[in-house]
Amino acid sequence: MRRTGSPLPPGLRPLGLMVALMLALVGTAQAWTPDRPVRVLVGFPAGGTGDLTARLIAEMAGARFGQNAVVENRTGANGAIAAEAAARSGADGLTVLQCPMGTMTIAPNLPGQRLPVDVVTELVPVATLALSTYGLVVADGHRFRSVADLLAEARARPGALTFASAGIGSAQHLAGNC
Repeated sequence: MRRTGSPLPPGLRPLGLMVALMLALVGTAQAWTPDRPVRVLVGFPAGGTGDLTARLIAEMAGARFGQNAVVENRTGANGAIAAEAAARSGADGLTVLQCPMGTMTIAPNLPGQRLPVDVVTELVPVATLALSTYGLVVADGHRFRSVADLLAEARARPGALTFASAGIGSAQHLAGNC
């Protein structure tokens, strides 16, 4: 195994760089101390990647501002519930939304999909915090040994195979429908 010098695993290195950049930018801005805790809204359950990312950011922001940052998990609807809570919270700079690309870019453009907020006019993108990769797995002992095997079966029997995703309009949903 080759050492890269970074203590972070490869998947979290972009997160570490982004956090450092965000904290550097905050450090160069005018002094600002919030009068109440910063809220970080997450559209997914505790323990997942989004939640972990939000908690790391909240801890760092709390230390920087000398004020707690509170993570609130508002789960459901592929992040739309948390997005709505963020949009309705007021533009005071004390509520941020940690959400996946599906909430901001994919779901609003799906035919028939109606989000409770207009992500273009009611939310302001700030930064990319993390990049994720996806894996394809099948049950042990299954006859599929390659992606080609799986695709051949799917083409031969349309609708016979199923898969799990984070929800309609999520990146996993689109990847599973290619």
